[in-house]
Amino acid sequence: MFLGGHKLIEMKQSLKHILFLSVLLIISVSCDYENKEENMRVEMTSFYSLGMTQSDSGEYAASIISFFNAEKLAKELDDKLFLGEIYRSVSDIYSKVYNSVEAQNYSRMSYDCFVGSEKTDYINRGLEHLANAYFNNKDYSNSIALSGQLAEIASVKSDTLLQQRATRLLANSYIQSNKYNEAKTTLLHLMDIVDTPTPEDYSNLSLSYFKLGQLDSANIYRKHIADDDKLYLVINLPGKGFTRTEVIEREDKPFIQDSLRGQIVNQYLAQTVANYHIYEDYKAETELRHERNSKIVIILIAVILILSLSGFYYLHTKAYRKEMEMKMLGAENIRNILNVSENDCGMLKESVNQLFEEKFKYIDELCNTYYIYQGSTSEKAKIYSNVINSISNLREDKKTIVELERFVDKYKSGLMSEFRSAYPEMKPEDYQLFLYVVVKFSSRAISILIGESLPVVYNRKSRLKREIMQSSYENKEHFLKEFA
Repeated sequence: MFLGGHKLIEMKQSLKHILFLSVLLIISVSCDYENKEENMRVEMTSFYSLGMTQSDSGEYAASIISFFNAEKLAKELDDKLFLGEIYRSVSDIYSKVYNSVEAQNYSRMSYDCFVGSEKTDYINRGLEHLANAYFNNKDYSNSIALSGQLAEIASVKSDTLLQQRATRLLANSYIQSNKYNEAKTTLLHLMDIVDTPTPEDYSNLSLSYFKLGQLDSANIYRKHIADDDKLYLVINLPGKGFTRTEVIEREDKPFIQDSLRGQIVNQYLAQTVANYHIYEDYKAETELRHERNSKIVIILIAVILILSLSGFYYLHTKAYRKEMEMKMLGAENIRNILNVSENDCGMLKESVNQLFEEKFKYIDELCNTYYIYQGSTSEKAKIYSNVINSISNLREDKKTIVELERFVDKYKSGLMSEFRSAYPEMKPEDYQLFLYVVVKFSSRAISILIGESLPVVYNRKSRLKREIMQSSYENKEHFLKEFA
């Protein structure tokens, strides 16, 4: 087949496609990305759910490891919302084992993640959790600041339940800071926004009045506390004298026992976490070493592929340039190639020459320009492309073929019309081939005009001649003599 001017462009595009596919192959060697994110998310959720179940069962060490595994996946997915949930759950575990320092640290991390997620509801939940963590860690100044901020936010949003919780935490923080006047004001406000104050609310308000020396008010709120609720009392008011009762002692004993148990669990938890990080460090080092080795292999594969593709490109470019030169040599002499035989009808020859003159003139000019650009590959390629496109347009020019048939019919006594009538079932390309044979175009000229190699042209001419010979048409010798 005769190559078009777009051949080099197509070859370059093919090479680009091969390079692209090669890169995909290299990537696939290092990692399988199919459904990776989805699978990671499922695994992350599973670890988190397992951690929650373990935490509810009191398996704190196992639970925190599950949460750490979920954390690793959430970081890789850059899921700040889920990270915030994980850190809050870890904070809750540390609170259960009375490690208020770590509880506060993870609560702060949880809040920061929620802020990063830009989800308002989660941010408020994180702020509340952090305020409680500060309170439990006896950092009352921060607890006051955050709970006060949260109460204002809740008020603006008309979130009554959140406002109640934040106001109650603010009051407790004031009491622990010995700021009883602020506590009293906050608790009185709390009484206005809750439907039913708790015994603890009344107890705290009574204590605040007591500390401020307002004993009558203290006694009033003392009376709101039933005997069954004395465990909420921090003070007892027999008459006008204030003394602590055994109630406080009974309240403290379970707390002390739980605290001691929490310390034991916390020690075990700390060791478990330390072992986990040691293992993860070792695992990370091993994976890094493996990754480094994999990268080396991938780089070597890439180098080999690039070198192979470069060689492939060079050889094909060289072959293309050689083919281009050969085609241009043929195109350069296209006038001579297409000239009809001197022995043929003079009027037909003249008509054919006139029909093709303008088209050949443009091709000749391009061919002359081609050899001017010695060593300029890019310019030569452009000219070659124009030459090939011109020949291609000539080949596909139906008007020219129709006009050529008209000339043959005019100067050959209706030969083409007779041929079409004699063989109505022939293919269009066979009619065209017979037409070129009649006007005595050389085999090389026919090769250019139909876009086939010389051997193909010879074979097609032989086959067409054989078909005519084997036909039952009476005047077939009339057609066969054109092949002489």
